[in-house]
Amino acid sequence: MFAKLMKNDYALNIFNKIYTVLIGLFSTAFMTRYLGLSLKGDYAYIIQVSGIIVLILNLGIPETYSYFYKRNHGRVYQKYLNLYVQQTIVYTLGALLVGIVFRNNQNIVYVCVLIPFSLMYQQMENAMVVENIRLRIKMRIVNATAKFVLYGLIYGLRSLIGCSLFYPILLTALIDLGTILIYTLNNRIKPHPFQIDRQFIIRVLKYSWLPMLTALLITLNYSVDVLFLKAMGDPAELSLYSTAAGIINYVWFIPDAFKEVLVSRVARSDDLRPVHFALKISLAAVAAITAGFAVFGKFALRLLYGGEFVPSYGIVLILILGCFSMVFYKIIGILMLAEGRRVFYFVSLLISVIVNITVNYFVIPPYGMYGAAWASVGSYTVCGVLFLVYYLRVKKQRIRDVLLPDKQDIRKLLGRRV
Repeated sequence: MFAKLMKNDYALNIFNKIYTVLIGLFSTAFMTRYLGLSLKGDYAYIIQVSGIIVLILNLGIPETYSYFYKRNHGRVYQKYLNLYVQQTIVYTLGALLVGIVFRNNQNIVYVCVLIPFSLMYQQMENAMVVENIRLRIKMRIVNATAKFVLYGLIYGLRSLIGCSLFYPILLTALIDLGTILIYTLNNRIKPHPFQIDRQFIIRVLKYSWLPMLTALLITLNYSVDVLFLKAMGDPAELSLYSTAAGIINYVWFIPDAFKEVLVSRVARSDDLRPVHFALKISLAAVAAITAGFAVFGKFALRLLYGGEFVPSYGIVLILILGCFSMVFYKIIGILMLAEGRRVFYFVSLLISVIVNITVNYFVIPPYGMYGAAWASVGSYTVCGVLFLVYYLRVKKQRIRDVLLPDKQDIRKLLGRRV
């Protein structure tokens, strides 16, 4: 029965997400206990800043992969791989130079360390979603296990090595590098960084600028609260809030489990049933997790992170409300991008980010981390509702057809024939 389920892409990815969430919670527990309330917020800030810079530097090229794959009936991996390596070489040299110039600023140096590895990692991940989704899923499992072991190791050695941002940053970079090497070796196609296809690059860049801005808006929507809290809030609240946001990232894994499989589905077919299936099951799963955390959340926070992080409970409960709306964005957004509906995608995110930034600016000074949480929920709700309404109108679908699961959906989830 288990072997049969693992042959189904959805089932394998759901297993991946469940495993990743469970072992990831212990990994973040090790990391949080290692860093403590004083350094946890700084670590989250470095990760967010490096992520934003990487999205700008990759020029939106990874986000174009499924579009050009569909247009060219495949046969684009070699060209993208060459381009990815070319970018990585240039940005590695740039990061090295910036790191040397600002060597006295620890945060800037750590951001420079992360950028080249994170850049290539994200690029290869996007390619594998289309080229080899099962390998990508398996590598997520391997990465989660590696983080669990390595983070547990530095936590266990805390009395010897002390508390520092150096070791978490180093381990993050090494895990990204290992994943890049495995993806490259598995596909048995060698990169040719000096082989420059100018026409292909021009075509990609003409299409990629809007996906790049869109990806940047996505990241800002998730991270602007952390950036504002760093600038305007209390360091302790930043650590508590980043812990809550980290827990919400695990809730995102549910729609992501379907979203990642949908990328390859919508790149090859116009069938809307996989989209409806992903929406229904994702919403039901998020509802179940919300109920579970409401009951057992405080106990879990104390057990995993320690008593000093229990105040994150209320922040998690607020943020999780926004997960329901963002399911629509995550699932429907995949279809919109594959169909080239870039303008709607971009404008909706832009509105959402403007709401997020504006509300955060006014509510963080008086309300701190709670104001940041409600600002995010408002932003997520605006974004999700826009995507849902647009989808129902353009595809002429009824809302009950995309929200309520039926017996066929359950049978499909279990890997049975419908």
